[in-house]
Amino acid sequence: MRFQEVTDNRYDRILTQLCDMIINCDGRPHSMVGAAVVDPKGRSVLKLGTPVSQDPELWCHAERTAIDAYQNQYGRLPQNCVIVTTLSPCSDQRMHLRYSESCTDLLTELGIKRVYCGYMDPSQDNDHGAFKMRLTQNAKLQTLCQRIGDAVLSRDAVHLHDQGVAEDQKDIKWIKPNFD
Repeated sequence: MRFQEVTDNRYDRILTQLCDMIINCDGRPHSMVGAAVVDPKGRSVLKLGTPVSQDPELWCHAERTAIDAYQNQYGRLPQNCVIVTTLSPCSDQRMHLRYSESCTDLLTELGIKRVYCGYMDPSQDNDHGAFKMRLTQNAKLQTLCQRIGDAVLSRDAVHLHDQGVAEDQKDIKWIKPNFD
C-alpha cells in the first residue's frame, strides 16, 4: 500500500489527540509541538516536546521524544513506521534551544520514509528528500495545527484557550475508518 492510499482518518485522529495534549499542557513552548510514532502493527506512541533535565532552557523536540518513548516501550523502530507531527520536522541546524541534531537529520538517520503533519513550518526548509511528507487534508485540523504552530513559532505560546484554539478543536470531525 502506498502512502497516498493510506486513509488519512487514522493519522488525523492521532493529530487530534496530539492537539488535545498540547491544549491541555502547561503552554510552555517545548510542549507546544506533538509527535507520534505509528508502527506497521498499528501501535502508536504520542508525545510532546520536553525540556532537557540537565538544562531546562534546552528542549527535546517532540519527534525525538516520541521515538525515544517508542524504543523504550517496544524496542528498535521497525521499517515502515510513520511519524505523525503537528508541525513539520525542523531542518535548521542553527536552532539554539534544540537538544541534539535537527529532526530531519534524526528521521533520515533512522530511515523514516513517511511523515504526516498538520502544518508545514514556513520558517524551515520543507524539502525533505529522504522522506515523503504529507499534509493533512482536513481543513479544520490543518487550521488548528497552524494556530498552535504559529503560537510556538512566535514564542507567544500563552493561553491557547484565550486564543480560541481549544474551541476550534471541538469542530474537527472525521469518518470512522474501517480497519478490517
